[in-house]
Amino acid sequence: MNFERLITLAEHLQKPVGDRLHEEFNFGCVNQSFLGERKQQTIKGIPFCGSAGCAMGEAPLLWPELIQFQPEIPASFSLLGCDEYDEDREISYTRAAQWLFNITVDDAVVLFTPSAPRYWVEDKASLGRRPNAGEVADSILAFVAYHREKNNDHN
Repeated sequence: MNFERLITLAEHLQKPVGDRLHEEFNFGCVNQSFLGERKQQTIKGIPFCGSAGCAMGEAPLLWPELIQFQPEIPASFSLLGCDEYDEDREISYTRAAQWLFNITVDDAVVLFTPSAPRYWVEDKASLGRRPNAGEVADSILAFVAYHREKNNDHN
């Protein structure tokens, strides 16, 4: 597992909205357009099609050399420099998370899907349908702590 990247994402989600890619955090969508008839915009130099997004929707801002939104399908990703996937291939958020964080696809689903039961918390409770960015960040950090404890990795 790439704990460093998971922690970077969690810390990013704890920042004020103005320091994140999307104007609104929405754990139910990757990258959603609110632009309607307005011209496509960029945020922090990254072309995007919307102003709402989830945790994985922030990844292109953090690792632009590794991951970007598919131009034609802004809720999907392209992976850069990945031998497993051609850069033109559309990748789901779960497959992108699997590759980016070196986690199983099952862990990617549980970490980045609303209402998924979280095995790393005592009561196994999900975050519900509409968690905020801070709650998702806390869940990611708890996931990292759980796996570090499990693997006796305290670095």
